[in-house]
Amino acid sequence: MFHLLKIVGGGIFYYAVAYFLPGDSFPVLGRFCSRLRARVLHALNPAVSKSATVDRKAYVGRFDSLRLGACSGLGAGFRMQNVVLSIGRDVMCAEGVLILGGGHRHESLERPMRCQGSLGKTRLTIGDDVWIGARAVILAKDYAIGRGAIIGAGAVVTKAVPDYAVVAGNPAKIIKYRNR
Repeated sequence: MFHLLKIVGGGIFYYAVAYFLPGDSFPVLGRFCSRLRARVLHALNPAVSKSATVDRKAYVGRFDSLRLGACSGLGAGFRMQNVVLSIGRDVMCAEGVLILGGGHRHESLERPMRCQGSLGKTRLTIGDDVWIGARAVILAKDYAIGRGAIIGAGAVVTKAVPDYAVVAGNPAKIIKYRNR
């Protein structure tokens, strides 16, 4: 019973108060508020590191669907939906990153797609030391973004990204490798 109260109360505090506190760039209080949001998420889910930063209006849905590594950060307006997300250490997510999982069934041509049900949550693993640019969209379909990768701003990622790859575009394509 206590656990349920903690999740409900913490969820209300996160989405009604902490969610709207000033952002990371706000003078004086910004960094404190970003750390406070991460601490609230850590209290609700110990898989979120205490040393992470979470900028304003970062929407994570169910708190137990996120693992956020040490010194990683979620930018303003970050949003994850219908995904079980594991983010490694030292990952930078810029403003407006959108990570979408699941999807709708569409096999039958006799029934409307909206009546065919959904695929449920999918998984995405983001390795250590990854940089995800502003407004990137990642369609999570049970794959991984490799260690040291860079996702360009506005990229639409639809498949796995190898270690140290730099990807950009729609759909995202490998531009180069950081380690070559």
